[in-house]
Amino acid sequence: MAIRELRDESGVLWTIYDVHPSTVRHGALQVREELASGWLCFQSDAAKRRLVGIPAQWEQLEDDALIKSDGLRLALWFKQNSKYMPDAMLMSLCNHRAFGKGQQKQIPEDDPSIIVESPYITAPFAWAVDQANWPTVEKYWGFKKFAPTAWSFSLSMGMRMSRKVGLHPALSRCANVGRQGGVHETPETFDASQVGLIFQESVYDGPYVVRARLDRQDLSLYDDWMLAELEAAR
Repeated sequence: MAIRELRDESGVLWTIYDVHPSTVRHGALQVREELASGWLCFQSDAAKRRLVGIPAQWEQLEDDALIKSDGLRLALWFKQNSKYMPDAMLMSLCNHRAFGKGQQKQIPEDDPSIIVESPYITAPFAWAVDQANWPTVEKYWGFKKFAPTAWSFSLSMGMRMSRKVGLHPALSRCANVGRQGGVHETPETFDASQVGLIFQESVYDGPYVVRARLDRQDLSLYDDWMLAELEAAR
């Protein structure tokens, strides 16, 4: 059993460990069918929470990404509404390629209700995918063999080949906090890319609306960094 600890935004210390029903030896353990594959237990001095399903290599995940107050609510919204958006493959919880520092003039960057379409996975720090789209994620994970080969580029290319779009909030729900000793950033790159960004700090419980939809004809076009794989497949 792996054990990790983390401290949330409120300063509460949580101990996290995995639970596998098949390994419990103290009598017969009766569990619901959806719990049969195990869960992660989050335990503090005052509360205990359970995440059904144990993410692969969860004990090795870096602590750079800090999900904001309503980040999981946004991920749940995507899960519940993805069936009405068949061409949406995933939900990134932030997009700092084009939002967060006043880059946008037509779309308010501080409006927590606005969801925007993108032809890419817009940030590697936090994202969500529903069960229906998971096979596509598995198919294209590690797909790129020519630079750039990061998994996020593989998924972005998979989105293009599947004629899918990504969604993300105009106001990010995830912050990178790994300036010192982080996995994704050094102090120099952190200061250049993360300082000055804005995030949703309070809990938002209102509706979401998708704006800035992409022209679907553009999804048949490929970026230069995608061409090597296409040529190798011919």
